[in-house]
Amino acid sequence: MTEQAYAFTSAMDVSDYEYPLSGKAIAKYQKMDKKLLKSSTGSSTRFSTVHIENEPVITYNGKICVPEALQAHVVAWYHDYLRHPGELHTEETIR
Repeated sequence: MTEQAYAFTSAMDVSDYEYPLSGKAIAKYQKMDKKLLKSSTGSSTRFSTVHIENEPVITYNGKICVPEALQAHVVAWYHDYLRHPGELHTEETIR
């Protein structure tokens, strides 16, 4: 199984989490995102860890890093929640 396929299948239980995502869900999938972990352990001071609901969550410039496996789910949820506002408005809200 490829790494991308693994990320997709491992996120299938994401529906078990209520949206917006909990700190527990974000932390769980961040720990499985090898690219994110590699980037965040470098010498950049732009990455930091904050605790959300007692879970360590990686941030970049103060914004939560959404793991790759959850990104499509997050975009779809916001798109539906905002009643299909279009691509630009959805992106601005998530940002």
